[in-house]
Amino acid sequence: MVKCADRNILVIDDSNILRRLVVKLLTTEGFVCGETPDANEALALLRETPDEYDCILLDYMMPGMDGLTFLQCVDAEQLFPMMKIIMVSASSDTLKPYKKKYGFADIIAKPFDRGVLISAVRRACQQPVSAPSESSSVRLH
Repeated sequence: MVKCADRNILVIDDSNILRRLVVKLLTTEGFVCGETPDANEALALLRETPDEYDCILLDYMMPGMDGLTFLQCVDAEQLFPMMKIIMVSASSDTLKPYKKKYGFADIIAKPFDRGVLISAVRRACQQPVSAPSESSSVRLH
């Protein structure tokens, strides 16, 4: 079992209600959470403190920079090679082709329940870092 107190999770979602609910659920399980409604802000935060987070819960559909664009920026700049990424989306089937390319740990379909969320985060925190796919230059998980 993952020792949750050692895991810092960044929740990136433009929905204030959903983001705060996810943070509350994760903190009650012992995870330490940061949050932001904006992918550009998240990128700036992660550049400033690259070792702060172990895992990112990343919404796919957001205004401004969406989740895939965020991953493309991370890939292009070769940032955060040890970071685990869990994509969250109402259209999870759309993301399946990108899972191998960007190596994200999991895809959670909205709406989801507490058990699905907690299990996905625990699994991601336990996964070893694997080699990137041939079409991607970094290891994102």
